[in-house]
Amino acid sequence: MNENITLCTTQQQISSTFTTYNDNYDQLLQDIIISKSQHAMIELQLFDEYEDLRLIGMIEDIDAKRGVIRIDGEWFQLNKVKGISR
Repeated sequence: MNENITLCTTQQQISSTFTTYNDNYDQLLQDIIISKSQHAMIELQLFDEYEDLRLIGMIEDIDAKRGVIRIDGEWFQLNKVKGISR
């Protein structure tokens, strides 16, 4: 994992308000596209079976067909995204 990307758990202090999507894939994808076009840092709340994860970085690429985004060289599944804070 590169140093420009931060992955942390809920045990760490995070002061962000997340927009949640409740299976609204189109809205999630639209917000990710906006973030990429603005070259803005984004914080994603990711689903994990054992803990809530946060991913902080910039969107480098989007593959809507495969349902993945790339942040700092690593691919993440969009179906794991529970919320976004920009």
